[in-house]
Amino acid sequence: MVYCGKPSSACHACRQRKTRCDALPNGCTQCKRAKRQCPGYRVQSDLVFRDQSANVIKRAKAQERKRSVKSESPSSNASPAPDTDDSIILDSESQDGEDLELVVRGLPPMLSLQPEVENMATCYFNSNYSVGITVPGHGEFNSVTVSLIWDLMDPVLATSIKATSLASFGHHVRSDELAKSSRVEYTKALKMTNAALSSPSQVKKDSTLVSVILLGLYEMITGRNQKSMKDWAAHVRGSSALLKLRGVEQFESPIGRRIFIQAATSILTSCLQRDMKPPQHIIDMTRELEAMAADPRFPEYMRRGTRIFQTNLAFADFQYKVNRGIMSDLRTIVDTALELDAPFADLYANQPPDWSYVAYVDKDFDPDIVYNGRYHVHWDTWALALWNMIRLFRIMIHQHIRGALLKGLAMNPPIFTAAEDYAQLERSMNMIYQMQSDILSSVPQALGYVRKTSVWREATPESGVPASFEPVFSPAYFPPLSSPEPIVSSIAAICSATPSSSSSSSSSFSSFIYGSPPADNARTHVLTKSPSGPSSNAFALLWPLWYTGFMELATDDVRKYVMGNLRRIGNEMGIQQAFVLARTIETKTEPKVWQEDEK
Repeated sequence: MVYCGKPSSACHACRQRKTRCDALPNGCTQCKRAKRQCPGYRVQSDLVFRDQSANVIKRAKAQERKRSVKSESPSSNASPAPDTDDSIILDSESQDGEDLELVVRGLPPMLSLQPEVENMATCYFNSNYSVGITVPGHGEFNSVTVSLIWDLMDPVLATSIKATSLASFGHHVRSDELAKSSRVEYTKALKMTNAALSSPSQVKKDSTLVSVILLGLYEMITGRNQKSMKDWAAHVRGSSALLKLRGVEQFESPIGRRIFIQAATSILTSCLQRDMKPPQHIIDMTRELEAMAADPRFPEYMRRGTRIFQTNLAFADFQYKVNRGIMSDLRTIVDTALELDAPFADLYANQPPDWSYVAYVDKDFDPDIVYNGRYHVHWDTWALALWNMIRLFRIMIHQHIRGALLKGLAMNPPIFTAAEDYAQLERSMNMIYQMQSDILSSVPQALGYVRKTSVWREATPESGVPASFEPVFSPAYFPPLSSPEPIVSSIAAICSATPSSSSSSSSSFSSFIYGSPPADNARTHVLTKSPSGPSSNAFALLWPLWYTGFMELATDDVRKYVMGNLRRIGNEMGIQQAFVLARTIETKTEPKVWQEDEK
């Protein structure tokens, strides 16, 4: 491999016209001024080195012929002077062509420093969705990584990962060829997954369920129309059927519990979007998991997470009954909604230290990124995702309270007359706006505009981290705490490690998974105009952000801000379904596929 110097970072159009290119992520300024589509940029790492293997072999053969001519000449008795100008120095004892040819063929193969596109795509997927590269924070699909290790690259799972990886990487580098390749792999993955679902030996495997989840993610990454939402919902229904088939036996392994929560979270989201009742088997199995989490051997965050998830399922059932007219008494609606909000209110009043965040004010930063000059910094991006889901549910809960109170007050005679009813209406209005503001304040960090400037302290037994625990990587409702070291380098060690029951020895293992918030509220970050961060953070933000812009009480400024950042997620992070959600806010119409599924 020969180093070729630093290549030009300009787009193809600017290089062809020999004009200066600013290489902006969304297209250069020169193309924008010329009102043409920017063709995009080359991958720099592909151009730094050039493969010279063919030239080296050609020069070796030329040297062979040169030595053959010298051996046939009268002066061949004299020892030829060694030629050190060639890249390959041949053995002086090998004088005939055949031996020399064998020497050339026997050389070790030239190793290319240019990685294959599939490997680059897989690394991109892992760094953005699976394994936490930036600390703190973990990926949305860490169960994929663990499942890969445990299932030894099951062909069905490997093909699903390849399809999703090519799709995500292809949108990142804006390559139509990669998009076509991902579609081919997606078709293969669909056929292989359907075959696995028909096989008694494969249908209950972890890899089969993870493959179905990944096919749903593929639809979110590639979907530029509402049909992709329908296809995503079909994959979610498929994962629901698999969870029912796997039964409570799936909770016997850590990976089974993780995949259940991940799949159940998507099922819950789909039910809320389509105003459907959560499947009874999901409710029943979540109760089983909550009972298991009550065991003292399970960490506190898991018990807390199961309670929250159970409350979320209860709310989805409540919303279904209210919207379908099954629950119609207005006083019952208000009282039930307040009961559902109580666990969330308690969590806000008694925030766990590992879920803490700090609010900041910066009126000078780009208002398209920092809304109203306010933003939050969470010490763990999973805590950020968890808080946003809680905020989303509190918005929906208090919207039901507000709607019931307003409807009761408009009756003749009004059924709500007490001062407490008016006070509750005011509290619900304030809560809706507060939760909306908190979600908007999380956007800068979720999209990578908050850059850490300090290193997190390692966890100690005094920080509340249990000495004996089960490592968890992926569930949105069981947020694992981050470590000061990247997990990608030691994922196998984690899976094979056995935590000690001694508190004195917990540092070596538990501190790898866990970390602690900063010791004080000193600013440990800067706002940057060059965002960087995994796409999984934006993936987790997608649904709460859309709801804050689509809800009835959203102002025009909020809608504009939300639409802009949804399009930013689509352009910069390659999640194409964000464009579809932005259009629904612009037209103020819910996706038609959600309404069709309600019937």
